[in-house]
Amino acid sequence: MELIILKNKKIDKQKYDTSIRESLNGTVYAASWYLDTIFPDWQLITTPDYSFVMPLTLKRKYGIACVLQPILCQQLGIFSKEKITQEVIDLFLSKISAPYCHIHLNAGNQTQLNQSDLRANYVLNLNEDYEIIKNNYRKDTKDRLKKIEKNNLLIDKELDTQTVLKLVKKSSPVYGMNNLKIYESLKKIVTKAEEKGLLLSRGVKDKVSDDLIAVTFFIRWENTIYYICSYSSEEGKKRDAIRFLFDDLIKEFSGKNKILDFEGSVIQSIALFYISFGAKAVPYPVYHRNCFFRFIKMGRKYPAKPLILT
Repeated sequence: MELIILKNKKIDKQKYDTSIRESLNGTVYAASWYLDTIFPDWQLITTPDYSFVMPLTLKRKYGIACVLQPILCQQLGIFSKEKITQEVIDLFLSKISAPYCHIHLNAGNQTQLNQSDLRANYVLNLNEDYEIIKNNYRKDTKDRLKKIEKNNLLIDKELDTQTVLKLVKKSSPVYGMNNLKIYESLKKIVTKAEEKGLLLSRGVKDKVSDDLIAVTFFIRWENTIYYICSYSSEEGKKRDAIRFLFDDLIKEFSGKNKILDFEGSVIQSIALFYISFGAKAVPYPVYHRNCFFRFIKMGRKYPAKPLILT
């Protein structure tokens, strides 16, 4: 198999996006518009006919070439409508000359390399009718939803995106001022998704006061709804507004041949929240190679052991 590396300006974005859409393992994180938004200088390892493609997020740190996983980009790796074998994975990874690599491959890149670790994504198939899906909720979520019905909550589908972003920036320790870089990336992604008609915003209001107590952003791409982020006020947390919101979203899209992608989490309480709706764990590998930065911590912190709950 012949592989070439293309600088961003040399990539045929139309061919590339077609390859991603037609891939067995395509994901919104690999779409050219998404990568152009969060990592404008991304490159591409590809076969000449674009039948196998691998976005490459290469940058220089301390003067050394590094491949790092971008913020708000859960999975990249190799994509194709053909089977991706271990031989193909080895070939693509060997093409990367950077001495430091930290790459979240995708669920279709199940590699046996020693440098790989596993993380879990959580997804829920929405093909069935709502009552069938709800029947698979865990008991604690079913019980909580019965109580939430008495909380005088209302779903708001007409949110102003910029207003919600300001709420997120002000209130969230993850997306807000405590990490301005993450917030700026989030703002770019949400704004671009809205421009392309792919943004799905949902909020929860108090029926009496009309106060907005929780919000979420999702991106709709192909047949998948990707959960991007959420914000909940103290009142929203007290009244379990996010759980109410997810249940309503599942009801809205049930029976419509969609998949709800909760994204993964290495925090057990969050992973269990996703699982409580019947979401299933889908493992994906993380490839890590360090031939230079022996004494410098470059990647994000993860638990010593993978957190994959079922």
